[in-house]
Amino acid sequence: MGIDLNLESGSGPRIGDGQESIGDYAVMASAEYKATRELTIRPGVRYAYNTRYGAPLVPSLNLRWRINDGFTARASYANGFRAPSLKELYLYFVDVNHDIVGNTDLRAERSHNFSGGLSYRHAKDKGVYTSEITAFHNHIDDLITLAQVSGSRYSYVNVGRYRTMGGTVGAGWDNGHWVISCGAAVTGRHDALADATQSPNLYTSELRASLTKQWLRKGWSGSIFWKWQDRLANYSLQEDGTLGRSFIGAFHGRRLIDQTHLG
Repeated sequence: MGIDLNLESGSGPRIGDGQESIGDYAVMASAEYKATRELTIRPGVRYAYNTRYGAPLVPSLNLRWRINDGFTARASYANGFRAPSLKELYLYFVDVNHDIVGNTDLRAERSHNFSGGLSYRHAKDKGVYTSEITAFHNHIDDLITLAQVSGSRYSYVNVGRYRTMGGTVGAGWDNGHWVISCGAAVTGRHDALADATQSPNLYTSELRASLTKQWLRKGWSGSIFWKWQDRLANYSLQEDGTLGRSFIGAFHGRRLIDQTHLG
């Protein structure tokens, strides 16, 4: 059992009427039950009081089935609620690099999430091999996101019904000196705008890979990360006030990181 208390406040010329605040106070509990040696069931529940939005009771359920020494299957359901933040409601952030204004008419997000996955782990004398495949489906009402209002100006809007579905696959190898991983993901999106225009789901894919070299005796390591991101759908606000579609082009991302671990 536990509590989760969040109080957000802000003051100044960029916040609404000069001073605003919003609070979220929650109690939560979860339990774990081993139905059999292989099957574990973990239900949970969370109830929150929000000072500006009515928050519902939020349940969740997680299942884990250890099939054998190598394979483990997981499945979960979670109900979600997210009230807009103070920034999304009131922030007026305009300077040479930004032009973002809050939206006081935002509604809170409510969601349902379903996910499942199968993982495999095999340890050998010279290292550990791991792999995983997952699938998910999210149903969100009144999704809060940034939308382009005009030119460089952006504001936060509710999208209405928003659904995502997809999956991931990945594999890795770790022998204590080298850590190698790679993976791919695909995500389909369908929203209220697609309903209005009778458009099909928009699918986006991504690829990732990483390589890490560890010098354990010296206490440091070096890593290289690479990612390719497919084209992403975005939102823009039309002159008549309706929501429209825009896109962010595909791109590659690379990082080289040196990490030093001090004893």
